[in-house]
Amino acid sequence: MSFLSGKKLLLLGFIVVLLVAIPVTVYLVGLQQSTKTSAEAATTLSLLPTPLSKNVGDNVSFDVYVDPSNVNEISYVKLVMGYDSTKLATMDGTFAVSTWPAADGSSFTPSIPIGPEYGVGTITVAMSVGGSPQNVLKTRTKVATLTFKALAPTEPDVPTQVTFGNQSQLLSLGGTGGTDEIGSNLISNTSPGSVNITSQTVSGNPVCSYITVDKSTTGKAPYTLSFEGSGTDTGAIESIRLDFGDGDSSTPAKGDPGVSGYGTPRATASASHTFDTAGTYTATAVMIDDEGNESEAATCSKTITITEDTTRDVSPTNTPTLTPTGTPTLSCTSLSLDPGSTGTAPFSVNLTAVGTSSDIAISEVNFDFGDGETQSVTDAGGIGTNSVSVLTSHTYASSGTFKAKATITDEDGNENTGSCTATISVSGDSEASPTNIIASPSPLPPTGPAELVTVGAIGVMLAFIGAILLLAL
Repeated sequence: MSFLSGKKLLLLGFIVVLLVAIPVTVYLVGLQQSTKTSAEAATTLSLLPTPLSKNVGDNVSFDVYVDPSNVNEISYVKLVMGYDSTKLATMDGTFAVSTWPAADGSSFTPSIPIGPEYGVGTITVAMSVGGSPQNVLKTRTKVATLTFKALAPTEPDVPTQVTFGNQSQLLSLGGTGGTDEIGSNLISNTSPGSVNITSQTVSGNPVCSYITVDKSTTGKAPYTLSFEGSGTDTGAIESIRLDFGDGDSSTPAKGDPGVSGYGTPRATASASHTFDTAGTYTATAVMIDDEGNESEAATCSKTITITEDTTRDVSPTNTPTLTPTGTPTLSCTSLSLDPGSTGTAPFSVNLTAVGTSSDIAISEVNFDFGDGETQSVTDAGGIGTNSVSVLTSHTYASSGTFKAKATITDEDGNENTGSCTATISVSGDSEASPTNIIASPSPLPPTGPAELVTVGAIGVMLAFIGAILLLAL
């Protein structure tokens, strides 16, 4: 009888196949693991062009770019920007969203679930592909433009910067079959924008930096507004004239409330004015320097629209006569949650209420978190205008299901019709780490991927059984 019988040859061939198949399988599993790891955090955020050179009073614009490098698929962009408010100022239209490329080759405007919110030296805004996950960003895309007014000169060769805060997020929300982990922050690098600002030397005239008002530029007569104007000069600003556009003006004196910087290269002044008659007025701020030179009024202006209050007494006998004017439309259009509606206690969530008023400026947004706590916001997110997007944060300390509600109130005390609600589900305590920290690729466990361990163990067992059978036969 031959030592290598048919059965032994069959078993020997089986063992050879195992010895070849196991390394190949291990290689393929490792290659898959490597592909998953390489797909993490490969997207850059940048502001371009940079560096810029501008004069005081110029507009300073940066385009915001997201570059996933054909690795990540970005569905949600949250920007938390920081800047030096002594050098740069926001203005009407500071944030302008761009159109994004769609999967079919066309373009679309992303939804804005948060903001833009303007704080002292900060801007917060979020953009999303919304209900179209196929329109994810895969290549370098301009997502928005930021425009500031240059307020004051910077030190020589020391530009001021606009930076991305560590709360900025680039997320993949899934739905396209990609390998990005849903909810994982995919920022790998950020690049700030910078600008050198110099005083204007082409003209001896001062420059108006801005004119602002304390609430909505639209109201019913009589309507009182507080104006503030600010500007710079290569010499010294001696006074500021605020023209209200209805024939009245004010030149606050040194020492008056709201006046600062007279006699220096940068000054600010404020004054209040009441518009008694319906109409459209152009208010301006004019800087006057120590040589009598004036800034151009057209560079700093606000359009004020005043409507007639038809509920006021206009009869000669002073008997009140009311004219029906219809009910103003005041609505809360959405209440959104970031990062979502479910989490583990303690669960921190950002709530954003968006609403509009057809007639009267909005004065307050009240949040009822559904767990016995409330918060009233009266000075952010467009409060004082006819359109608001107000962001607040709340932490749910215990588990349960909570119904959060936002209520919008206008300056006449009217509340929004309908309801703006959201349901938050919080599970029990967990020691899991926070999810809002910028993620970096996680190292593999020291024991190796579970797939490799399992494949190796099965291969060793089969080879061992085959060897025993070979010897037995």
